[in-house]
Amino acid sequence: MRCLLPLALLCLAARAEDSLEQPLGDLRAASHNAGAVMVESIVAGQPSLEAVLNALEKGVPVPRDKAGWQTLKAVDEAGTVRPYHLYISEKAHASAEPVPLLVDLHGGIATPNYRPPEAVQYRRQLWEAIADAGGFVIAFPVGRADCAWWTDAGVRHVRACVRDAKRRAHIDDGRIVGAGFSDGGSGCYYMALSGPDPFAAFLPLNGSPAVASGAGGRQLYLRNLRLTPLFVAMTDSDQLYPAKSVLPHLKRALEAGAPIRHFSVPGGHELVYFADKSGEFMKFVADAKRESLPAKLEWLCAEPELGEVRWLKILELGPTAGDAAALPDLNVMTEKGRVRLGVHTSRTFMGPGVSVEKVVEGSAAERMGLKPDDLIFEVDAVPIETLQDLRAALGAKTYGEEVLVKVVRGDEDLLLKGRFPPFKPEPIYPRAKPAAHLTLSAEGNTLTVTSRNVRRFKLLLSPRQFDLSKEIVVTVNGKERLRKKFAPDLAYLLHGYVRNADAGRLFAAEAVIDLK
Repeated sequence: MRCLLPLALLCLAARAEDSLEQPLGDLRAASHNAGAVMVESIVAGQPSLEAVLNALEKGVPVPRDKAGWQTLKAVDEAGTVRPYHLYISEKAHASAEPVPLLVDLHGGIATPNYRPPEAVQYRRQLWEAIADAGGFVIAFPVGRADCAWWTDAGVRHVRACVRDAKRRAHIDDGRIVGAGFSDGGSGCYYMALSGPDPFAAFLPLNGSPAVASGAGGRQLYLRNLRLTPLFVAMTDSDQLYPAKSVLPHLKRALEAGAPIRHFSVPGGHELVYFADKSGEFMKFVADAKRESLPAKLEWLCAEPELGEVRWLKILELGPTAGDAAALPDLNVMTEKGRVRLGVHTSRTFMGPGVSVEKVVEGSAAERMGLKPDDLIFEVDAVPIETLQDLRAALGAKTYGEEVLVKVVRGDEDLLLKGRFPPFKPEPIYPRAKPAAHLTLSAEGNTLTVTSRNVRRFKLLLSPRQFDLSKEIVVTVNGKERLRKKFAPDLAYLLHGYVRNADAGRLFAAEAVIDLK
């Protein structure tokens, strides 16, 4: 009998996991509100924590939508409904195993309206052959100016699209890759720098980390690229983000040990390389695998809103006694490039001329008197009919030179005179606020933490990373700050799963460390 008992227990455990498959599958497919009610029902059945973990990690069933493209809507955590497109390849639809998800971010995000399906048809088709060959699912969020990829709303929308895709297809939670061209590529950089979950890797195509920093208006740190692999594509003659302007950022991140592959080919702001590189892109997506619970973790931020990553959440910033020394700042200085007039132009105005939407404070345009709604018709007597004409005319100018701009304002023709300022190198990544920095190293239940400018932080405790039957010991800057047991909470774990549907990040407790 003693020999048969372990086998009997194993059989009982297997049956327990099988009985959980359907309710947990329903939980994965549920909305936030419905999921909260389902959690209560599952917990009332008193399943073991281990049985729930095993079932979720094995992969629970979800109702599968049809193969092909669909235009759908995703609801984010703020309750906002926004459009996106979903493509389930035939191979992904038929797969018994979970498949990768590619999230493709489009460019031209500054438009006031969402693009209709016919306007993104080319982008929808671009990855389709790769998805068909590799057996992937594609999520294609649709953004606009108030939902740009480097805004809180844009990030929420992207995560909502990921969450909704997991309700409709058998997605591998650890194999989600973000890609994007132009503004979409810059959005990839922003998410990698500010909070990469739930992504395993990123494919920025003709984007710029400088845009991620400048347009996002957040302090970003190149050291954060150490956490998530990037495969970067650039072109030498890109009119917006030439390779030579992006490489200094990649070089600094590589110096810190960031896992970055990159290449550059001749060409302008276009996907001239896509056909030749499609096989490499497919392999990159197929091979990407997120390390959800890394034993070593480092993160920097200047505000708590950007302080959550993997199993860490920075809650409060500020100096404390015993703070560690500051890390070297991997900033990049501006270099002489194209002069900038300092206007944001309308993407919907069809010409002739270029319509000014916004004048940048402190710019040459502001100093010479340009105003919103002005129509630019000439620069130094060169006719301007399109935005390309304006870029070409400004490309012939240099720092310190005078410039004459002819505009139509209402019924008036005005000739405005100005001068581009002399070139002055400045840091691309702003540093107005002090950086918060945490480095964590976990060995068993013992955590060693190096901290600077952090007053409170939270550790999310996974039963797969820590033995919750024993004490957790946390030492910060050489001083023991916590020694405590944490009882695993099944409801806490399941509510987290409702939010993220992420079997790689299943946390059964949390520890808050107060350094004040």
